[in-house]
Amino acid sequence: MATGAMGASALSVSAIAQERREVNVVCTRDRTATSLYTGESTMRLFDRIEQATQGGIIFSFFDGEVPEDGEFEIASSGNADGYYAGEYHWNMHHVLYRLFGGMMPMGMSFEEFQGWFYHRGGEQMWHELSNGFNIKAFMARTTGPQCAGWFTEEIRSVDDFVGKRVDMPGGMGYVMERMGALAEDYVEEGPIVEAMKRGEIFAAEKSTPAGDMPGGYHTGVDFFYPEIIHEPHPSHALGFNLDTWNSFTPLQQKAIQDVCMGHYSFTLAESMAMNAAALEELRDVHGVRIMRFPRDVMLRISELSAQYVREEIAAVDDLSKRVVDSYIEFRSQALDWAEATTGHFIENRRLPYAYTS
Repeated sequence: MATGAMGASALSVSAIAQERREVNVVCTRDRTATSLYTGESTMRLFDRIEQATQGGIIFSFFDGEVPEDGEFEIASSGNADGYYAGEYHWNMHHVLYRLFGGMMPMGMSFEEFQGWFYHRGGEQMWHELSNGFNIKAFMARTTGPQCAGWFTEEIRSVDDFVGKRVDMPGGMGYVMERMGALAEDYVEEGPIVEAMKRGEIFAAEKSTPAGDMPGGYHTGVDFFYPEIIHEPHPSHALGFNLDTWNSFTPLQQKAIQDVCMGHYSFTLAESMAMNAAALEELRDVHGVRIMRFPRDVMLRISELSAQYVREEIAAVDDLSKRVVDSYIEFRSQALDWAEATTGHFIENRRLPYAYTS
């Protein structure tokens, strides 16, 4: 009996090995984890997909030259099987990748976005967009909502931005330019921090406290503004070219979808844990002041954010208008529910009472 069980086990392992498929992915993230099945360097998401498919799918990394933001095109053309990167990087292919990548200033919270994405047609419209580029992709990772950033001076009015150099790209750069600032795109971390210390850069935005502090951003400023403005739901995706995707079995496709969705939520929770600790350290250990923009400043930022969505995204083509209209319709609906529940809950937890076991 034992011999028969061992024989069946050996047969199943052999069958899995014969069906094993190596998937070559273009990726810029850290490659520190180890594959259960190959022992090769891989990442947490890939490792979980390898487990879920029982080794039927294993991942390898594209070794060729990758131009800046070139992962999408390499996967789309079939020169690699897929990519793993931030969706907002593909805006040169279509502006809607800013929306699906989370770059929707004053848009939806993460909970709201996921409600729209998974239950109000957002994901289907994203697939419609990506299929036109020979891609099938799944949301798989997030840094959590990103912050307004690091400032060398306190903001008291809209005029405080005028003529000041800020290192802020994309949607935030659009807003800052119209506030009178001199907005630029990213340069390397070290020079940004040193330029802030010398007073050459007024403010810089990168991601979150946990993401930015290893690069030393907190050492060059006295003020941190954690206001969520330009990237309320930044998302990274695992995308495959359609030939590769269609070659997977239905069970493998289902495993990839499920693992990606689980990992998406896992990394949002990871962001909460890491940034809660980082904000406390920022305030209590490093003495950086945690700030809010004054109401008139926030109102102007919000007005310009709405203008950015209208001019830079919705006006591009019919698909863009359809997606933005759907997004805004759900945003309005979700705003009432979020304010009546989570909004009041957060406010009420600040009442002067002790919360102890």
